Amino acid sequence: MACTLQVNGFPKSMTEEELAGLFTAFGTVLSITIARTPQRQSLGFAEVTMADGGDALRALEALNRVYVHGKRLLVCEQSSVSHHQPSSAPPSTVSTLSLETGDQQAMGGQVCVDGLPPSVTEEDLRTLFSACGTVVSVEMLPTLNGQFLGIAQVEMARAEEADRAIRALHHTKLGDHTLLVFRGNRRVARSNRLEPHM
Repeated sequence: MACTLQVNGFPKSMTEEELAGLFTAFGTVLSITIARTPQRQSLGFAEVTMADGGDALRALEALNRVYVHGKRLLVCEQSSVSHHQPSSAPPSTVSTLSLETGDQQAMGGQVCVDGLPPSVTEEDLRTLFSACGTVVSVEMLPTLNGQFLGIAQVEMARAEEADRAIRALHHTKLGDHTLLVFRGNRRVARSNRLEPHM
């Protein structure tokens, strides 16, 4: 049975053909789709569909966290949360962003994204997160004077899709910026950015 993998963190200069060269060593690649901006710039995120699930698993185990041109690949299954999770942020960062389990459940499919480049658009985020499930809404959060904070709130259709997005995208690169993706809403997003952390 065919299996689709999510691949994050590769250099934006990589093409579909170059990605195919990595995965064909493990089996037949049916398709590769790189997420791109409306200007056709790569977001460093792709879906790779392989003809056989066993081949896809071998590719995942071999390529997850492997460095390619100085960038570390993060590979996981599209259909379920991978046990091969991306490397976590430093403990000090994680502690300021963590929420209790009850809070996470109450937030449903809402996640916050911090560390976004100033040029990112709502459509860029929709493209990035749609590989993890159905995107209900994207809200770019401004400061009181209307400037972009570099953070956004993304609502996924289901809590499982939000969890999948966190595991797939947290601490990955978008351009030269490292994304922090975590459970939260507008209040959490603003407090993590605006309140000093000890």
